[in-house]
Amino acid sequence: MRERRRRRAKRVALVRKLMTFSFLYLIFFTVHFSMITFSKYTGTSIGNGNTSVAKWEVSADNNISSKNISLIAGSDPQEYKIRVTGKSEVSSKYSIVISNVPNNVKISLDGGTQKLPEDNEISFSNAGQFEANDTNFTHEHTLNFYALVDAEQVENRQLSLDVIFTQDEL
Repeated sequence: MRERRRRRAKRVALVRKLMTFSFLYLIFFTVHFSMITFSKYTGTSIGNGNTSVAKWEVSADNNISSKNISLIAGSDPQEYKIRVTGKSEVSSKYSIVISNVPNNVKISLDGGTQKLPEDNEISFSNAGQFEANDTNFTHEHTLNFYALVDAEQVENRQLSLDVIFTQDEL
């Protein structure tokens, strides 16, 4: 009985030594080969240079028109003016978005196509653009509001006018 225990203990010790050796062997080769694999993706470069960041300055102003627009169905359109300014060192373009527009009220930008609202919003994408260092850095736009005969009757509805600027892609 004692002899069996001794043999069993020797076998367990041998198995433990083999497992420890195998584990260390596995760790060594994993680390060794992963360093070789990752090392080919590194590099070094030395040099000097300058960098600069272009100035980005744009704004919109709607204080050049009366704030109130009164529309009567079938009457002449009402005008609303906005001024867009861009003094950037980079090219930029902009869109004009008008939200909370009543049903059957059309709006045109600078005498262009009249648009009806979709989900109470009218968007004029690519309404204008400024070139880098443009000397003509102010654009004035006229929005014309038209009420159709079956336009929704509302009083004191506040519209939201947003000018969305984006930098031109290089």
